[in-house]
Amino acid sequence: MRRWRALAHASSCGVCLQGVVHAQYRMWQMEFQRRVGNASLAEVAGAAALATDKEMAMYGFYAAAEEAWTQLQPETKAAVQAYTDGINAYLDSDPHLPFEFIILGYKPNPWRPADSLVRAGPCVACSMVLVAASHMPRSWRRCGPSSWR
Repeated sequence: MRRWRALAHASSCGVCLQGVVHAQYRMWQMEFQRRVGNASLAEVAGAAALATDKEMAMYGFYAAAEEAWTQLQPETKAAVQAYTDGINAYLDSDPHLPFEFIILGYKPNPWRPADSLVRAGPCVACSMVLVAASHMPRSWRRCGPSSWR
């Protein structure tokens, strides 16, 4: 833990340490969401995930995340990079990975800033749709999911 504190102090904020903690406790969830977002789930889950990969590739979430990374304000970019550095520091420490990695027989690749953005993208998109739907006139909601009505 002392090493993580030093890393967080060196990055001048706790965002780096947050990356370490998230990776330590949520690495499989993060990896799964990254693979769904960048349409590479079939690489580890097999043919059963091909349909999901094709659909996600069609939406282009990862390309959008990479583009968003180039458009971020410098302060936001620094925070995302610090978070990424924390995740990679954890991965570089030869951690005990969750059993899903052991079962599937692989280790996660180094984290990239776009990986964090692609994880957030679908959540933000869904939230925006739900907020917009809640403000639609009832007559417009007939074509949407029953939860909008």
